[in-house]
Amino acid sequence: MESVVDELAPSGNLIRAVRVDGHVGSVRTRTVAEQHRPYPPLVEAAEGRAVAAFQDIDGTLVGFVTPEYEGGVSVPGHHLHFIDQAKQKGGHCFDFEITAGTVAVATAHEFPLSLPTSPAFLASRPPASFGDQVQRAEGGSDHGE
Repeated sequence: MESVVDELAPSGNLIRAVRVDGHVGSVRTRTVAEQHRPYPPLVEAAEGRAVAAFQDIDGTLVGFVTPEYEGGVSVPGHHLHFIDQAKQKGGHCFDFEITAGTVAVATAHEFPLSLPTSPAFLASRPPASFGDQVQRAEGGSDHGE
């Protein structure tokens, strides 16, 4: 699937929005429990994630492919989520096999970023190891490969 997405985009240096509608032979997803204030650190929140596997299911994969150089503000690489047609099953997709479907890719050359101005955000300080925490929470390189 990654090669199809790459072929449909003019450059790997652009952000790519991806949508695949179709039949998935198999898909593994994970979700984390709902979080409440005060929010736990990212790695702690990800510890309680549930993994689910679905077979022969119709649905949609949607997400982004972000260039490595944007790793400071987004998860670099392929980052997809799955939702079944009935909108009852899904999550962060980290392993899948598409048996039939339609792939749509849109590219973006701009990335507007608006930051919150709430007192909580303005007073917060991300830990020095925030990039490492994102990598651990995302499970390394399992972004749908």
